[in-house]
Amino acid sequence: MAAPISNAISMTFTPGAFKHVQKVLSHHQEYQGLRLSVKKSGCSGLAYLFDYVKQVDPEDTCFVISDSQPQSVSVFIEPRWQHLFQGVTIDYVKTGLNARLECINPNEVARCGCGESFSVEPAE
Repeated sequence: MAAPISNAISMTFTPGAFKHVQKVLSHHQEYQGLRLSVKKSGCSGLAYLFDYVKQVDPEDTCFVISDSQPQSVSVFIEPRWQHLFQGVTIDYVKTGLNARLECINPNEVARCGCGESFSVEPAE
């Protein structure tokens, strides 16, 4: 079962993604949580960024995700990017020796061939 992020934004973490982020945070006490953001990149326009936060930006919105585990995870998103994460599922994907967090976004209208960048319909 995926862990819901908040009532304010419809986003979920798969159990694998939740456990991965929990593990990283438990090994690095200096991290406050995970920041989700995007940057302009690639041929489709935008790329997802996952950064572990040492110092919280006061402008970030903080969401707390939890599972049946006693330890919750804080997720920070700059308000201007929140609409891009609406409906997104964060998964932890392993391919061979590589592993990474990945966004599964039903709002994407295009993704570049290499999978690095994506685009969504402009907000009305």
